[in-house]
Amino acid sequence: ICDPDYGKKLYEGRGEDVIACLRCDKCHSGICAVNPTIGIQPSLLNQDTPTPSAPKKVAVIGGGDTAAGDAAFLSAMCKKVYLIHRRDRLRASKSYEKKLDKPNIEIVFDTVTDEILEKDGKVGGLRLRNVKTDEVCEIEVNGVFVAVGNVPATDFVRDILDLDENGYFMAGESTKTNVPGVFAAGDCRKKTLRQIVTAAADGAVAAHGVEEYLS
Repeated sequence: ICDPDYGKKLYEGRGEDVIACLRCDKCHSGICAVNPTIGIQPSLLNQDTPTPSAPKKVAVIGGGDTAAGDAAFLSAMCKKVYLIHRRDRLRASKSYEKKLDKPNIEIVFDTVTDEILEKDGKVGGLRLRNVKTDEVCEIEVNGVFVAVGNVPATDFVRDILDLDENGYFMAGESTKTNVPGVFAAGDCRKKTLRQIVTAAADGAVAAHGVEEYLS
């Protein structure tokens, strides 16, 4: 349910450096941890401070908990992390904001990304625009992480299954929906934590539920 189209609209053909979901889309698959374009090495994944061996600059686009968490996560591996938000304050909770208090994280408020710039066939920078002054500037970055929120792809059953106000399936830990024999597993289900491990667990629970329902 992550939305990679946002990055594609900014810069077609550079999916390797434009990442829509930091932890699930790249890092959990091992690509992020060894991708030289963003300067992240496996040995750096558990460190809290940047190291001289991580010279890359990256940008995170967004202002919620996901964006703040991504920026904090990347700050341990990158020389510079820009957190770019279109409003004058973050939507992230206070606990996430505290994680941003690091010398190599710079928050850029009231700003949107107009274009992702190319350099040698890869991401080379961003063209930014201040939404209040219309002032345009460019910054150099080696990777872009889009964290502008999720849109669950559940419209096709909106008239059949119960959804919450954001479009997520109203299914508990049993993964059962309001329709007997229909189960909802993964990030499309209303839940507090959305990661590969919880999605996989949902799948196991749903499969067991289906087996019981058919028996």
